[in-house]
Amino acid sequence: MTPAPAEDGRAAQVDAAVSAAHADSWARVVAAAARASGGNLTQAEDAASEAFLQALQTWGSRGVPRDPAAWLIRTAHRKVVDQQRREATLRRKLPVLATTDAAPREDEVDIDALTALDDRLRL
Repeated sequence: MTPAPAEDGRAAQVDAAVSAAHADSWARVVAAAARASGGNLTQAEDAASEAFLQALQTWGSRGVPRDPAAWLIRTAHRKVVDQQRREATLRRKLPVLATTDAAPREDEVDIDALTALDDRLRL
């Protein structure tokens, strides 16, 4: 099924806006993300790339923002913060996940409770 002409026009506008923003603002977006990441250029470039990808996905349905560069900078900043939160959560929870005591041993599993649960689920 081919897209309607209006959808093609909107997609072309979004592609043009993202291309223009990339040409004009890539360095600013990466620099802002690098500041947010504490100077980690790899994380900053990843966040900037993700921001441009999100622009392609979002601007088609919501329209191109008044200031695409600001939108991209804010989005890249949020991507960095999200990544830092995920890494902090992983660092905090990894010791718990790595311990062998976290998972019940086979002899500790309550077979009667599991059987009762199976019976209730069958109802």
